[in-house]
Order: sequence, then structure tokens, then C-alpha cells
Amino acid sequence: MKKSIFIICILLTSLWATVYSQDSQEKNEKTKAALSCYQSTAFNYGVISNIGKQTMDIPNIFYSVAPRFRHTVTKENLHRAKSIIDILPSEATQSIESYQSVKVSIIDNDHEIGTGEYGEGDKLNKTQLALLQSVNYSNHIFIKANYKIKDVYSGQLADRYLTYYITIVPEKEAQFADGYETLLRYIKTNSKEKTISVDQNILEPGKVSFTITKEGKISNVKLTSTSGYSSIDQSLMNLMNKLPGKWNAATNSKGEKVDQELVLFFGMDGC
Repeated sequence: MKKSIFIICILLTSLWATVYSQDSQEKNEKTKAALSCYQSTAFNYGVISNIGKQTMDIPNIFYSVAPRFRHTVTKENLHRAKSIIDILPSEATQSIESYQSVKVSIIDNDHEIGTGEYGEGDKLNKTQLALLQSVNYSNHIFIKANYKIKDVYSGQLADRYLTYYITIVPEKEAQFADGYETLLRYIKTNSKEKTISVDQNILEPGKVSFTITKEGKISNVKLTSTSGYSSIDQSLMNLMNKLPGKWNAATNSKGEKVDQELVLFFGMDGC
């Protein structure tokens, strides 16, 4: 009798062990499946996150088409000028009490030519006037002035100086016939493939200069400053050479058509 009970106990124990083993195995398989699903979900989430991050990290590429320097003066106004006040923007001169010295220079390839011409006060002397009379459309000048201004706190006169880089422009500048926004849209759309993966830390202020001729054609396209990416530089030069559409040529004070040099600024905003 005892022997039978012992055998039954052994059988029951074996059966329980088998059931437990199967149950544990099923639980393990379910756990593995759940873990695998979680890992897959986590991986997919990571991919989505990376796509979002890449989108957010796309640099904001700057584009502009304009004369070389932000500040401009027409050739006619420049040749009529008797004082630097006639050349500089009004906001730069309106609070100045007096001028000590003024230097006028010509800029070529972003470099000052020679030592410039010096004078005292805001009035332009003969040598300065002669220098300014020699410049033509799309030339650039540099003006540096030492002056005195009244300190807003003490009321005393304080020494200051200003510097301005200025491009000489025609009385009516060249214009893209289909509009400025259309021009920029063309450039942005057709350069997107080259710019979508650039590194903001490498990107620099790029410049491509070109001339709009009297006939309203683009000529003399050349790179004057790299964006840090030669592929982008070359792409934008190609775009300007193949630019569809027409330009309205610049005109002088007599209404005569003249050439004008413009610059495509791209990459980072800067000089």
C-alpha cells in the first residue's frame, strides 16, 4: 500500500514538473515576444525621432540678390556730393555734433586701394572730390570719419568714429522681370538637393557676383566667396548661368541703359 502511494506521488510530481516546465516555457516565449515587440517599437520610435531631428537640424540657408554692400548711393548723387553727409544715410549723421577727420577710399575685391584721401570736417576737399568723381557704377567706396557726439548721460562731448562701405548704383537698378520673390524661389528650389544636408558649423557666407548687361543678359558669373561647400558654390554658379527669364537693365539719370553688377549672397548671412 505504502509502495503504491509512493509511486503515485512520484507520478504526480513528474506531471507537475512537466506542466510547470511547459508553463514557464510559454511564459518565457511570451516574454521574449513582448520584449521583441517592445524593442521593435523602441527602434521604430528612434527612427522617427531621428527623422524629426534631421528635419529640425536642416540649416536655414540665407539667400539674397543685391549690390555688394548694403549701403548704396547713386552715381549722380555721389558726383553732386559736397560733404559726407550727402553720401551717408541720415540715421548715421543726424546726432553728430562735429567731424574731426574724414577718410575716403576706393574698395576693390573687398580690399582698400592705396591709403585713401584725408580731409578735416565733413566737407569734402578737392582730392576727395576728385577721387569720388573717378568711380563708376558697381564700384565701392569706404568712408571713415572721426567725430564728436554729446554723451546722453554726462552731456559732455565724446569722441567716436564710423565706417561705411558703400556701393555705387545706377539711378534705376536692374530688376528681374518676373519679380524678386520668383528669382529667390528659383534659386532655393533648384539648390535644395545640395543644401539639405550641410553642417551649420561649416557653412559660411558665400557670394557669386554677376553682371546684368545693357541687353538684360547675365554675364561674368564668378565665385567671390565660398560657402564652405564647393558643390553648393558650383551649383549656384550653374543656376545663375542658366537662369531662365528676363532682366530689365539698369538705367542712368538720362534713361540710358547701363551695366550693373549684382551679388547672390547664400549660405550664412554675413559680409
